[in-house]
Amino acid sequence: MIRFYVSSIGGDIAQSIVKIISECVDSCLIIGTDLNAENSGKALVDVFEISPAADDINYLSWLSYFLGHYSIDYFLPVNEKELHALASMTAGELEQMLGGSKLIWAGRDSVKIFEDKIQTSNFLNGIGVKTPKHYLTHDDVRSNDYPVIVKPNLGAGSRNMFKCNTKLELDAALRFVSSPIIQKHIGDAENEFTAGVFRNVDGDTKVINFRRKLLAGATGWAMVVPNLEIEAICKKIASSISLTGSINVQFRIDEGEPSVFEVNGRFSSTVYMRHLLGFQDLLWSLGLRDSFPIFDHSRIAGKETIKLNNFRIWK
Repeated sequence: MIRFYVSSIGGDIAQSIVKIISECVDSCLIIGTDLNAENSGKALVDVFEISPAADDINYLSWLSYFLGHYSIDYFLPVNEKELHALASMTAGELEQMLGGSKLIWAGRDSVKIFEDKIQTSNFLNGIGVKTPKHYLTHDDVRSNDYPVIVKPNLGAGSRNMFKCNTKLELDAALRFVSSPIIQKHIGDAENEFTAGVFRNVDGDTKVINFRRKLLAGATGWAMVVPNLEIEAICKKIASSISLTGSINVQFRIDEGEPSVFEVNGRFSSTVYMRHLLGFQDLLWSLGLRDSFPIFDHSRIAGKETIKLNNFRIWK
């Protein structure tokens, strides 16, 4: 029996991961954790436990014991604070802590670079990838730079994000966001894209690109829109960080060109959506890669998905 540990089971990403494993892996035991028992995810797993927070001083020692106690084969961390804690360890420390468990993630470099939006922007600019202009302080924003976006510099998602059209609005937003990034607002919601990117150990890379609309901070509607320029950018990013695993790259079209405004160095909320469409990056990460050689998103161009309780394909 294969034993999986999926963290932060109360969230939609973890629940999507559990759904894929349950549907596709025979003879498995799925163990989930979260910070409390007041969540719907515990009904989806075989065993549920409460875990300490990733910034708790005892988290890593607890995790080492937990992985050994349940003889975990695959550990899939979802929470960004957990990923940060793991990426902060040396290779030797991480190997010792994992014991016989295999960590399923995008790798240390992906986590450490892309968890910080300013660092992400500087990295992408350094490899020739276009990003929105960002400002170090509010004093750097000139009157003709508006509108701008204020959001937390660390972490992902659309929580605590404000569009500011004036200095007054900018000053107000900065009171609500700690350690912010101020980013030039670009494009429009009709030209926003999210791309799933998977690269294997041999350097072969697959990309699926969606035009999307947000619902409560996550993708609520999406259509597969192959774009050779976006695909080339995604492959360039994956190669530059020697990616082995899955990331998510978010674009808007700015002055006729794709501009990357965020990268998630982990599985994203579209993981089940793209799984249904044949981009099975979770299974590929687990070594189940029968569908990898044959995936071609040009064959599913125009396919649409919506989010109800989970993702379903519709025409």
